[in-house]
Amino acid sequence: MDEHAPAAELLQQAKASFTSSSLALAPQLSSILTKEIKHEKTVSEKSEVVSAGPPAPFVLHSKLGDTAVSLTRDFNGEKVSVDCSVNMQDSLGSLSFGGDEDEDESEMDEAADVQFNVTVTKADKALVFECISDGTYLDIRHVSLEPAEGIDSDTVFTGPVFSELDSELQDAFREYVTERGINEDLGEYLRHLMFDKEQVGFTFTLISSNAQTRSYKVLIIEYLRHLMFDKEQEEYLHWLEGVKGFVGSS
Repeated sequence: MDEHAPAAELLQQAKASFTSSSLALAPQLSSILTKEIKHEKTVSEKSEVVSAGPPAPFVLHSKLGDTAVSLTRDFNGEKVSVDCSVNMQDSLGSLSFGGDEDEDESEMDEAADVQFNVTVTKADKALVFECISDGTYLDIRHVSLEPAEGIDSDTVFTGPVFSELDSELQDAFREYVTERGINEDLGEYLRHLMFDKEQVGFTFTLISSNAQTRSYKVLIIEYLRHLMFDKEQEEYLHWLEGVKGFVGSS
């Protein structure tokens, strides 16, 4: 950064990032965030189910900071995609893979339903299944027939209520998705994956927040440094003018 840059420019940046109260709390916030990050790293442990990877032949697509995941595979010329996100879930239950050893094991193993969508695409059409599973069962909530690129209106009829379909047709749809690898094992994997995704996402947010807090502190230090430089220059100029006035006086 330019040593002679006016402090006023940095002041504007500082004003945009801080209030007087946030400046006072910054050290405390950074300290608390550091403690929370350390705690999360200590208690967070990826489950064996997630570590083993998705059921073959599905391929997992996931990135840090994004609550959504996608599993894909090919099946007899069809594209099968399983889409799931933390934001789709009503609750992730009380799954736990670390922490208080005195916690009741039955509560730690309590199943949480996971909701996800399955899209089977063939040519320019797609069947979309809204599914739910707790790892011991798989249920279909809705089936819609859509263009491959998706629907562009909320008022388009995509299909009837699944539970109102003839039971034989319901069973046929369940067999259809099972043939494509959509089963209880996949539900169990997604259930654990969503819990892990939530924990990792929370830790990622803490780390990002802490880094931002630290960058703000650096900005203030830079501002004060430049302010002192400007102050020194101002005082020096004042001194020069005083000396000139003194020497020039008779």
